[in-house]
Amino acid sequence: MMKSIKVCVVGEEGVGKSTLVSSFVNNEYKETTTKYTALTQTDNGLMEINFWVSSERDSYEERIQYYVDTDCFILCFAMNDQNSFDKIQSIWIPEIQQNTNSPVFFLAATKTDLKESKYPQKLNDIVNQTFVSRLSMHVLGRKINAIGVVEFSSKEPVCSFI
Repeated sequence: MMKSIKVCVVGEEGVGKSTLVSSFVNNEYKETTTKYTALTQTDNGLMEINFWVSSERDSYEERIQYYVDTDCFILCFAMNDQNSFDKIQSIWIPEIQQNTNSPVFFLAATKTDLKESKYPQKLNDIVNQTFVSRLSMHVLGRKINAIGVVEFSSKEPVCSFI
């Protein structure tokens, strides 16, 4: 029998949650949607992974319904947006902990290509951006006992474990 798990992907609007999941599921970017499903082969056989994507745009009541029976939460933030990282700690983690028992967390930094870009297309691409450090990511990962910390760029649809 195929095992099925539920993964809830949360974070601020525009940080790249749907792009991250779509890259994993379809190996391409698709328009924003709420639910994605992927089949993957594991050592124990075929597994169905159901991804539910939520953001601040969803009402609190909608978000906590997504959390029901979730096996793992992927906490997403944009590498070029310190505010999105701060909200992981001030909004998303407390909300999830308040509405679930013993949540399992995975921390995902998106838009990592922007940090390493030497030639931004527009000056506005680098003005007023505060990048999140890898040290900050690791500290938070340890603090919440995350099972993993990854960096992701939609330009290279491969996650790098750090």
